[in-house]
Amino acid sequence: MSDRDFTWVDAERLIRIGPSTVAEAPALLAGRGFDGYALLTTERAAAGAPALTEAAGAVLHVPDGPVPEAAASVRPSVGERPVVALGGGRVIDAAKGVAGADGLPCAAVPTTLSGSPMTRLHRMPAGVEFWNLVRPSVVVAEPELMASQPPEARAASAMNALAHAAEALYGPVANPVSELAALRAAALLAEGIEATDETQARHKLALGAILAPRLEAPSAETLLGSPTTLTAVFVWAAASYCPPPPSRRQSVRPAQSAILRPVVNGRSGQHDRTIK
Repeated sequence: MSDRDFTWVDAERLIRIGPSTVAEAPALLAGRGFDGYALLTTERAAAGAPALTEAAGAVLHVPDGPVPEAAASVRPSVGERPVVALGGGRVIDAAKGVAGADGLPCAAVPTTLSGSPMTRLHRMPAGVEFWNLVRPSVVVAEPELMASQPPEARAASAMNALAHAAEALYGPVANPVSELAALRAAALLAEGIEATDETQARHKLALGAILAPRLEAPSAETLLGSPTTLTAVFVWAAASYCPPPPSRRQSVRPAQSAILRPVVNGRSGQHDRTIK
């Protein structure tokens, strides 16, 4: 079995990872009901994936600025088309927001190592007063494209992915499956950052970024029940500085230990713990 070229089906979601997958994307999307899709992207991202732009029913450039306003600006032009995001986390989040607001299918073709293609976490378009958190039902992950940023930006994007892996270890719905995926993701990200061969680096970084957000997000009510919950999300994102789970604690030097105190006290009030 190769970890360089494979298809992973997870409930309603299909994840395709491998070389040249972006060229395959139009046919894959058509087979999953995305005919005539609206492509949400940026000029830089669109230039790197001509096959996707040529097959789109509409190509919409997501403007700079906060995700709610960016999503609201392109939403009217999407209409009733399925939504495909080609870009980084902000573009994918805008696409998820539009899809959630209007009940549309959503797919993602990431151009960074953001966890956004794999999660239900996103903002809603400005003016939408309800929450409907969705995740892309198709993810096309090509390592050459995902890890194509300049070195400093790519390293920062890798740290974003690492934060998702840390959340999978310490979040309120952490489990053995998410732990295994998170630890593998962290190892791949570290190897990718340090790799001297660029092809190896891109493969490891891309696979690590796909595995890192394996943990499914809490419900909208749990996640958005109170402002303190959002604080907890940011605390989890800082968990790359925290120790491993208790099962691995014995091998950690005392000087490496830290304290993580994620507190979720919204409507559910189910998660309040300290890890030392």
